[in-house]
Amino acid sequence: MRAHNAATTLPRLLDCLAAQTLDKLQIMVIDAASTDATLRVLSMAQERDVTLEAAHIEAAEYPHAYNLGIERARGTYLFFMDGSDTMARGTLERLYTLCEDHNLDLAMGSVGTSERSFSGQLSTRVLYDSNDQFHRDAWRFFALGLLPYPEGKLMRRSCVKQAGSLFSCDGGMSFMVSFLKEASGVAFDPLAIYNANTLCDPVGWGITDCMEDGSQDMLDELFASWGLSQDAQTQSMLQNRYLAGLITSIIHTCSPACELDGAQKRAHIEKAIMDDRTQKVAHGDRSLRSLIARMMLAAIRRKDVTMTMKEGELFSWLTRRYPNLKMDLV
Repeated sequence: MRAHNAATTLPRLLDCLAAQTLDKLQIMVIDAASTDATLRVLSMAQERDVTLEAAHIEAAEYPHAYNLGIERARGTYLFFMDGSDTMARGTLERLYTLCEDHNLDLAMGSVGTSERSFSGQLSTRVLYDSNDQFHRDAWRFFALGLLPYPEGKLMRRSCVKQAGSLFSCDGGMSFMVSFLKEASGVAFDPLAIYNANTLCDPVGWGITDCMEDGSQDMLDELFASWGLSQDAQTQSMLQNRYLAGLITSIIHTCSPACELDGAQKRAHIEKAIMDDRTQKVAHGDRSLRSLIARMMLAAIRRKDVTMTMKEGELFSWLTRRYPNLKMDLV
């Protein structure tokens, strides 16, 4: 677990872990440069439970904490949490039993935040008999927002180590892609419920990160390695995700919080919407449920930088005032 300024939420998380029905857990909490009372709360928790392991790092970013956890982990499986999250009683046991009974490298549970459920359309347990079967269906889990994140999943540690999977500042995408290339055996259990306070999705980054972080290229390469470059459902998911990332990042770039000046914002947005891939995706057959996305897509198709920026500024204001709007871009 990464705990950054989690003094108010850490006790709830530790109580949640104490209520789990699975024994012999190695619980490691890594304080990531907290400036509140997180260290004091953690110290008090260790006094009550001497088996609780704690560490402190000077970096606040989650990749450093999670990578340290991978380095120090001793168990058969890994499960990542943030200090503000919780999970339902029995979640770990349900995922562990799935992995053990069926020799799986990955067992996924339902993941959601207060604004959005990422697995509401999947209400029954799914067990994939073959890797090919999972690969053909993986687009569905990416489209729902389940697979981009490491949280809410039990992963075989030897597979993580074999894949050389480590975290970087991309929302967990590079970690998940490298792990999925090696993973053999996958299941999903909707009753294993992980409640996230928030999730870091690359589609929420600024325009420069969206165009340069390589997340989309990593996904393209993953599905190509599975022989699914021509699969219609897979390609539709990839294109929708690209478009969602582009539109969200334009909105974030047009926010007053963006440190770029006006000319720099315009230059970055112009480069993004003039990009050949952007225009190819924008002119494809898109089924967009969001009015925001449909309105911005029209300006992007026309390569109208001024209108794109005006709409970005408007929707930036709206999504700051009504945060739930940003959860339904496509």
